[in-house]
Amino acid sequence: MNHNDYVELHHLPGELSFGIPENMLQFIASSRLKILSSSNSLLFCLHRTELFIINPVTCYLLHIPLPNHLQQRGNLHSLSMMLECDSEDYRLILFDNEEWSSHFDCHVYSYKQGAWNLRKNRFFARSRDLKFNMHVICNGAIHFISDCFSYLAKDSTHFRPYIMSYEITNDDKDGSVETKLLRVPKEARRGSHDDSCHMNIFKWGAVAGHQTICLVRLRKRVFTVWILTNYESSSWRRILKVRVKGMGLVEQNPEIRGFTVLNGEERLCIWFN
Repeated sequence: MNHNDYVELHHLPGELSFGIPENMLQFIASSRLKILSSSNSLLFCLHRTELFIINPVTCYLLHIPLPNHLQQRGNLHSLSMMLECDSEDYRLILFDNEEWSSHFDCHVYSYKQGAWNLRKNRFFARSRDLKFNMHVICNGAIHFISDCFSYLAKDSTHFRPYIMSYEITNDDKDGSVETKLLRVPKEARRGSHDDSCHMNIFKWGAVAGHQTICLVRLRKRVFTVWILTNYESSSWRRILKVRVKGMGLVEQNPEIRGFTVLNGEERLCIWFN
């Protein structure tokens, strides 16, 4: 999850509010926090040059120290940072690149260790720009989808969009951490350089059960959704294809500015405005 600098938050009615106090919503909205990521109801936020983890329900705020190499940097809003948490620990993941190359340093902060560590193996993004603000953590790895723009030559290996994964569960002391390329469905690759084409990835599956990756493509006002069925072979199954005009909207030609997947127990919700 990633937001712009300005956030507007609203209470959900009744039991859907999940017990978040109204004053906490007002604090988040008025304090100019940038929400970098969220995981298991916790928010990872940036305020100027300070990092925080916030529990909106308990109103608990935890300050996170900056990595040493960032303490003298003035603008942190372009950083790619993610939060991953479970019942035992949480980790902050930072990808940083100061060399204008396709290789990124990966820094990980563990609550148990209380310190940032630079991982031995760098993350290789290949030739395309990746959407670092649209990540999915699945199968012990963090995944990013590339953009779709047609700035590469047709004979380039990475002419079509793709998904990159980077293992984060291993400590990489033995140098075995792997960067892997996952192909998007062949159907999704067709027409992917069209100006109207946008693709994002999301986590799919119940929290306590099997989880995989969901790919959503919007092209020429048609939503198409696939789920990854075989991780090793990059096999996908299409589960939905629907035209915007067939979604029963009151407005005839709505301006689509974004979409997401809210996936509880394998239920899909697409929103846009």
